[in-house]
Amino acid sequence: MSALETIYTRSSCRCFQDKPLEDKDIRTILEAGVAAPTAHNTQGYKIVVIKDEKVKEASEAILSEMNRYSKWGIPMGSGKRSARILRDAPVNFFLFVKKNTFFKAERLPMEVPESYLEYIEHQNQMQSVISVGTVIENMLLAAEELKLGAVCISEISYAMNFCKSYFEDVINLDEYEFASSLALGYKEDVPYGRARKKPVEELVVMHDKQLVM
Repeated sequence: MSALETIYTRSSCRCFQDKPLEDKDIRTILEAGVAAPTAHNTQGYKIVVIKDEKVKEASEAILSEMNRYSKWGIPMGSGKRSARILRDAPVNFFLFVKKNTFFKAERLPMEVPESYLEYIEHQNQMQSVISVGTVIENMLLAAEELKLGAVCISEISYAMNFCKSYFEDVINLDEYEFASSLALGYKEDVPYGRARKKPVEELVVMHDKQLVM
């Protein structure tokens, strides 16, 4: 299958077989992610891999925290559904972005307005998030090529204390913060429809009105 065919035909998988993934396939997907382009080639991210019984332990911790938030009246329905998808997958990837990877304000030769420093910090983070997005896309396409199911899940970021406490022993959370996660496994034998995508005309604005799509 060509790269374009994979892009046009893949769909997110939310139901997985109770079957462990082979280590070689996990490695292939990780290598595809690491091969992704990142801003200035900084590769300012970390991927934490959780598999087998640890997956259920992590997802139960997420659900427990979200249930606590629900009692406060915070809507957590879709986040809980996402945590259950992670729980049912044999492998989870948790992706973290490095904080302020790019331009450092202290490098400036003179003082600049505080508003511009805030803009720099925001743009730094945008660059990091965009870079992680390319990593995720590569891994999704690699999973499809291997005939595995995968789905990107970011809603668990609402379980803030989980993200801080569960990973503090494996990653420096003063330097990194949670961005997104991936659930991976063998697809359950149920029909999947590709989510409806908006037409190009609805999403693309041609700067030069003379151009015709």
